[in-house]
Amino acid sequence: MVTAMLSHAGTAMRLWHDLDRPITGRRVPGSIPVLAASVFVGLVVDALIVPTGFNLAYSDAQSHLTIARRLFDTASGAGIQQLGTVWLPMPHLLLAPMVLSRWMWHTGWGAAVLGSICLGVTACCVYRSVARWGGGRAARMVGVAVVVINPSMLYLCATALTEPVLIAAMAMSLAGLSDLATRRRISSPGEVAIFCGIPAALAALSRYEGWALCLTGTIFVAAVVWRRSRSWSRLAATVAGFGGPPVLAILWWLGYNWGCLSRSAGVLQGAVLGQCPAGRDRGQWRQHEV
Repeated sequence: MVTAMLSHAGTAMRLWHDLDRPITGRRVPGSIPVLAASVFVGLVVDALIVPTGFNLAYSDAQSHLTIARRLFDTASGAGIQQLGTVWLPMPHLLLAPMVLSRWMWHTGWGAAVLGSICLGVTACCVYRSVARWGGGRAARMVGVAVVVINPSMLYLCATALTEPVLIAAMAMSLAGLSDLATRRRISSPGEVAIFCGIPAALAALSRYEGWALCLTGTIFVAAVVWRRSRSWSRLAATVAGFGGPPVLAILWWLGYNWGCLSRSAGVLQGAVLGQCPAGRDRGQWRQHEV
């Protein structure tokens, strides 16, 4: 027993020292423990909020759960057309596997689990960004604490609202942009696409605020690459690496609107599929069947 306690103490000390170790390449020591601890905090908070039903207090949260469930279970025709329009699709696509269980759907636990994962990803990416900009253990922990002890963030991550997915995607993209700006060598266009552009595309398909990230991120990438290379070809290739995934994602969304609703501008005209079931009352929600 003493040996086991000493082993656990040694592991804890190693984890503590990892939080202050320097970055080596793409590896930021302490990222995995921060991710795991933040997800755990989110799940603990979920266990307090979900039984009260406050995670379903907003009718929008109920609608998001219903749209995700209708992708595979509805009498009116399951399928991708149930994504509707106006609301961007990524939160519903990520939520769909979480609501395969009717109980996870009725209670909102499916969304709470997804929200906890988003909380962990956000905290981890903030940790990595602070480390990239030269922050030590104290600065990194302050950045993580801003995320994981923020009451508004903790509540949002217990609901099916779309903000947690957006924030996690933006945090991933910003962590990648921090790497681009601070590393010694210039990142290749492929690296920028994977670590910055694809997360930006996820943000662009989560909420419309993500479209602003795509624009400002493109400007940031252009400024960093031009400052470091003074090469027009390198500038064009790297900007394409960042901007390509979001542009393709947005074009797919407009094409989906055109194919399902016969108008690519449906997103601007207010049409929506998969409305909230049977009012806002939690009792009605529990009795609703897809």
